[in-house]
Amino acid sequence: MSLYIIILYLIYIKNLFIYFIFIFIYLKIYLTSNIKRIKLLIIKQTQTNKGGKMTNYKEADKDNYLISGHVNHWAVYRWIEAGEVANLCNRLLIFSGLNEN
Repeated sequence: MSLYIIILYLIYIKNLFIYFIFIFIYLKIYLTSNIKRIKLLIIKQTQTNKGGKMTNYKEADKDNYLISGHVNHWAVYRWIEAGEVANLCNRLLIFSGLNEN
């Protein structure tokens, strides 16, 4: 009887291990895709000229990447320093597709 319980326990542990592997792979893919999207977001924010106008994508997309002020390579840090953390997080959620608003 105890051998039967041990075998069931080992099968249970093996299934848990497989679940953890699948969850880890899913999270890795999900996080790396979001990191790539955030990098793309930062790259798009740096594609401006001296006048601060967007050069490499449509004007309609401008509000998705600009919050305020002149955009440079340190745009994300400037938003955090300006106290717009919630706004930035919301925009990143919208950009990653987690928030549809």
